Amino acid sequence: MSNLLTLPFKSTEAISLKNAVKSYIQREHTETHPDAFKWDINKWESLRKDATTNTVHISNGPFRYQAQLIFIATKLPPDATLYCNLAVSEDRSNGDGIKRSLAYFQNAAGVLSHIVSVIPTLIESLPPNSLLPSDLSETFFNALQHLMLAQAQESFWQRAVLEDVKVGLISKLAAKTANHYGRALEVMEDPQIESLFSRDWIAHVRIKHHHFVAAALYRKSIDDLGGNRYGEEIARLELAKVETKKGLDTARRSNVAKSVSDDIKTLSVTVETSLKRADRDNDLIYHQVVPSATSLPAIAEIKDVVAAIIPPGLSDPKSIVDEGNVILAELSGWGVLKAIDIYNIKKNDWLQLEIFQPAKDLDVLAEMQALNLPASLDALDKPIGLPPSLLGKAEEVRREDGMNYIPRLLEDLDRLSTRNRFALDKALDILDQEASEDEEMRAAFKGDVWTRPASYEANTHLTDAAKRYRDILENSENAGREFQDTWDLWSKNIEPLCWDIEDLERVVPSSTITTSSANGGSKSTQGHARALRSFLESLEDVVQSRTELVKRVHRVSNTDDVSSRFKQEESSLARWVEVRPEVFDQATEEELGKYDRYKEELEDNAGRQDQALNGIKEKNVLFLESRKEDPSVKARESALQALDLAYHKYRMLCKDLIEGIKFHNDLSTLIAELEDTCKVWVLERQKDVEWLVGSLNSVSLTGASAEEQNTAQMVASNQATSSNHSQQRSEPPLDLPPPDSNAWESISPTKGSRKKDPGSLNVAAAAEKEKAQAIRDDDFSLDLPAPNSSTWESISPPIPPSTSSFKKKTRKLAR
Repeated sequence: MSNLLTLPFKSTEAISLKNAVKSYIQREHTETHPDAFKWDINKWESLRKDATTNTVHISNGPFRYQAQLIFIATKLPPDATLYCNLAVSEDRSNGDGIKRSLAYFQNAAGVLSHIVSVIPTLIESLPPNSLLPSDLSETFFNALQHLMLAQAQESFWQRAVLEDVKVGLISKLAAKTANHYGRALEVMEDPQIESLFSRDWIAHVRIKHHHFVAAALYRKSIDDLGGNRYGEEIARLELAKVETKKGLDTARRSNVAKSVSDDIKTLSVTVETSLKRADRDNDLIYHQVVPSATSLPAIAEIKDVVAAIIPPGLSDPKSIVDEGNVILAELSGWGVLKAIDIYNIKKNDWLQLEIFQPAKDLDVLAEMQALNLPASLDALDKPIGLPPSLLGKAEEVRREDGMNYIPRLLEDLDRLSTRNRFALDKALDILDQEASEDEEMRAAFKGDVWTRPASYEANTHLTDAAKRYRDILENSENAGREFQDTWDLWSKNIEPLCWDIEDLERVVPSSTITTSSANGGSKSTQGHARALRSFLESLEDVVQSRTELVKRVHRVSNTDDVSSRFKQEESSLARWVEVRPEVFDQATEEELGKYDRYKEELEDNAGRQDQALNGIKEKNVLFLESRKEDPSVKARESALQALDLAYHKYRMLCKDLIEGIKFHNDLSTLIAELEDTCKVWVLERQKDVEWLVGSLNSVSLTGASAEEQNTAQMVASNQATSSNHSQQRSEPPLDLPPPDSNAWESISPTKGSRKKDPGSLNVAAAAEKEKAQAIRDDDFSLDLPAPNSSTWESISPPIPPSTSSFKKKTRKLAR
């Protein structure tokens, strides 16, 4: 056994090459059958099998296979674009897909690197003093190469994440990815080539750079957390937050792919969450110092794990392939197919712009309809029925039973308006009842002892809302009366629309001119009609000719096939030279030239149509002038206009009434809410009364006169009784001692006044009801102390009893 190590052969999986090639030929080369290239496909498979056999011997098989692939590549799309598209199309959710994507990106970078290497040769082949286009400059291809390497590095990083390698290594790979994207961004922003890249491309690369800088910092923060470096963890998360914010700002200002913006958003949320957790833990537990960004240890560098891999055989493929054994030599190259596609696109665009669209614009249907031709001429020869539009409108009204439908809507509108007005009055009655009760309490408690705002002041927000609803109701009722007046005015005109067609036709006069009834005016009309018909026939011939021209162009275009000419030109070129579509530009222009004669025919047709239209317009004016004096025409036009106007009035009424009904339904909900609000407000006011009466009664037990006590107790009892009836509830009366009993000294006034209904404060109030009534109706007669008594200091001046102005004020504000 040898003491040296040997590298194992690179294994490859078997692929269905035959099916793939046949599918491509069938899809892209419809002019030929896949079986025509049976030998080529078999040769391809044989070379691939020979090149991938794991046998140790000297063989040129791999080189011959490589050269054949290089020639086949001239029949397929460009290599760098192909590799890049293959890489992007791979499923990177699994390891195998990521490996293939990584290889494709490296191959794409290799192809671009090879192009850079041949640019000097390309420059030498240019004429003197010629400048190389910017998109063929070395800087441009370097930018693309860095971008491909960055994406390859990203695929490698993604593979490491998927395989759950150590977080420290993932951080280093993310930093390397960020470096690649940074270099790509730096080259792409070179002023010489920046205009060659779209803003979204540059924004994409910039976001990727910020993303992987933040990802490296985030992964390194996880490593710091595992190493108990809590301060460094927070510092890195703060830096990562700054980077994600930059990436998010760029994403918001650009139109990058949603997956890119979603990735940076997800990373931003992750960093924010981790930073909050780290700050909290450090503040509460670890208390480590957070280092500054400049003093933070940098993430260690790693060697490049990706590189530009040039596909073998790009430099000299024909040196190892026999001319007679070239695979797919007879298959047209992608440049020919692309040139044919370009020709067809140019042809279709030119025909649409120069033939089809102008022919469509020359259509005279709209002008003839505007002139009411030839319908106005046909009316001279045969009785005219009702217009289809009028029949449709009449059918619509008849189907809806219009003569009964509108009255039903008016009735519903009036009913809803009445219901809303009643509901609003009910809400105001609640406020009136509360105002009356408040007035009674103010009359019972004279002086400044009753500090609660008056009802008409406290319920302003409710009465203002009621006033707004009242104004709305009045406006809607006015509108309802207008609807009723409109219906009364137009119902007779709308009624014929509900009749049968035969009855409706009898109310619309015909405009037919018969020989027996022809007068001087009608003879003149017939003369102008004959001249008008002559021009219409000429116009019809022009339109028919143009229709045939368009059909002929369509037939020629559908049978137009330039593939044989393009392939013949391709065969005259060198076999190993890549055929670009630009080679066929001259042939394309020559083939398009055969459609110029159709454009000339169309222009001539347009001129003849203009002459016919001018004659038609001139004769139509004379024809219409002669028809103005025909009474049957005037009567018919008047009847049709009246029916059309009646239909529109009917539609307007239906629309307005339905909207009015919907409005009242919505308004009823608002008024119901107002009523509920009034009830809640009154209940709160009654609770305030209960508390105030209890508090005043507790004070009056020691200083008020017996009359004042009894009066306040009686009024509070009456108010509480009213409140109990409105709320449909009652409470048992208190078992209180007589007024002159000593037992009052041991009773807490607050307990008896705040938690019980004011109607149960003092059962003695019922016995003094007549006396309290006299006090409310007549002037108050107070039991005053002697003039020189010190009792005057504690007595407030009495307030004269008010009238029922509170109730009136409330009503007035709401009205």
